Amino acid sequence: MTAKTQTPRRILAVHQGYELYGSDRTFISSLQAFRQSFPTAQIKVILPRDGLLLQELQRLGFEVELSRLWIARKANGLLGNLLLALAFPAYLFRAWRMMNAACVTYINTSVVFDYAIAARLTRRPSLLHIHEIPTGFARKVIRTIARLSGATLIFNSEATKLAFEPLGRQPNALILNGVPDTARSSSRDIRDGDRVRILMIGRINDWKGQDLLVEALARLPADIAERTELRLLGSAFENGPAERQLKSQIEALGLTCSIRMEGFVEDPSEAFEWSDFIVVPSRKPEPFGLVAVEAMMHRRAVIGASHGGLMEIIVDGETGLVFKPNDAEALASTIRRAAEDRQSTTEMGTRGRARFEARFSLERYQRQLAKVVETALAKDRPRNKAPAMASGGVESRS
Repeated sequence: MTAKTQTPRRILAVHQGYELYGSDRTFISSLQAFRQSFPTAQIKVILPRDGLLLQELQRLGFEVELSRLWIARKANGLLGNLLLALAFPAYLFRAWRMMNAACVTYINTSVVFDYAIAARLTRRPSLLHIHEIPTGFARKVIRTIARLSGATLIFNSEATKLAFEPLGRQPNALILNGVPDTARSSSRDIRDGDRVRILMIGRINDWKGQDLLVEALARLPADIAERTELRLLGSAFENGPAERQLKSQIEALGLTCSIRMEGFVEDPSEAFEWSDFIVVPSRKPEPFGLVAVEAMMHRRAVIGASHGGLMEIIVDGETGLVFKPNDAEALASTIRRAAEDRQSTTEMGTRGRARFEARFSLERYQRQLAKVVETALAKDRPRNKAPAMASGGVESRS
């Protein structure tokens, strides 16, 4: 840390999730980076509700407060989002008060609008970590909010950054996500046995592509289909209809004996070891694709849709295979290729492990994130001593 860099006394970290999916686990990695780089700082975390993420952060010793955040969602319905809009000034004032009590604020994901707008109003440095590639009207709104925030923007891939351009003179950084190395030293030889074991991990919704993968399996040649097993790990957001629809599709295609829906699994290490390769069939561009990185960490080849952040992770023919997005026939053909050439699939997994170590380590991610915080603090003008960290008020728990 340079002599000009301030050491923050208080760091405020805000996150819109409460489970343990990709962005939630990346948030944990960010908090650990702050703790390691600024060991004397008080780190206060704001979450919207109780859940597995709260439990994990408390286990790790972080101070957590539960407080409602202003996040517009389809699930709220028209009336719910209208009521949220009317209450926005109160949310904004609370966010401004919390941010003024911190030396620097880290906002994880671009949809936390109250804190993003408050970043423009507060006199303290803020970082807005963007993990989304919005589309349509939502893209215009979220991009406008990000620009208005005046915060330092952090992008998790070139694909994500491209969705927010032009950025003008707004400070920004590109930091590819990293994951902790939890792979076992030894790994099952995927050429053992006659079965074809496929794994997919992700929230069940209309864009992750579980339905596309199920359709692709129904198109496999009979000699491969009868040997194929698929495990789907993940659940729908707040028990939405997507999970029921997927079950109905599996039943209609007669694949109930080949596909297991296992819900959310906190530690999928066993599933990675079980698998021969991993499929990431996202219908919309992935902002990053953390599961693909985790697959490479476990020495597993990745089959992924050829758009978004996945194209910055998978090297086609080297660490995995890519296919035309939203094309079930193309996906079926790619799965067949991986299943028929086991030696090549094994070698791609081995090369994927080397790529993981070189580009996607947790240490690299945390080092780069801490550097962005240091840069934001160094550019900040000297401030008066920050007051005691405020309480959000609505639903608090420390």
